[in-house]
Amino acid sequence: PWFENFDMTFGATYYKIEIEDTIIAPGSQFIVNQCYNSTTDNSVFCDLIARDSDGFLDFLNREFFNRDKATAEGIDFNIALDATVTMFGRPVDWELDLALNHSLELSENFINANNESDFEDFQGEWGLPDWQGNLGLRADVGDYRFSWSTRFIGSVAEDPAFEDEFTNIDFDFDSTCFGPDNSFGFPRDLNCRDVSFANDYFLHSASVYYYGDVWTFGAGIRNVFDEAPPKVDPGENFETLNSIGNTPVGYGYDLNGRTYFINIAASFTGLQ
Repeated sequence: PWFENFDMTFGATYYKIEIEDTIIAPGSQFIVNQCYNSTTDNSVFCDLIARDSDGFLDFLNREFFNRDKATAEGIDFNIALDATVTMFGRPVDWELDLALNHSLELSENFINANNESDFEDFQGEWGLPDWQGNLGLRADVGDYRFSWSTRFIGSVAEDPAFEDEFTNIDFDFDSTCFGPDNSFGFPRDLNCRDVSFANDYFLHSASVYYYGDVWTFGAGIRNVFDEAPPKVDPGENFETLNSIGNTPVGYGYDLNGRTYFINIAASFTGLQ
């Protein structure tokens, strides 16, 4: 017990999980991606690729492979608050649950035959934010429950080694930067680069439920503020950013926009 007027619990868990000497079966595309997208320039997967006399890929060795170490490290935080407050002459039971994760490392390490390390930490890249969490707030008034939830995804960015340099279309014909007037006239002197990052993202949902002896009725809104997913350049490195059009997919962002729902349920006791 912390306080007399309300209940509060707090927990924090530090974890560091290391998995050593695991056997993996790399696929063909995985081998190519790991070799050509390595940030250390000494990927062990390049040794699995052979070329013919014309320089084309001739052979990919897909035999079982040793991953020397994989590491996941972080801290989980959990906070719960419960309190009964009299509002408008009626008791209201409030509940708050907060769960946060602070990820510190998510890495892999491979060592080649020359004892050279190919280490990469993916922390902070797409799908692996430094912070993420969920907040739930509930208020019970008689047979009614009002709920509000918020999901948080921290900012992310692709590996700096793959980040484009600032340039303009006069020097880089793959660029989409046409200059300050967005025309094809000269000078096109506005430097830019492809968007490959996302800022903090908050997704809110709300609902209200009535719990009767037999019937339960509920209605709510998912993505209350119609928060769109971040926009990115689809031509960015496919090893670190998966997108369709300008939308990153598979990272927890809402792709449907604001939606509404209604639930109806019945509970019959005593039936055999």
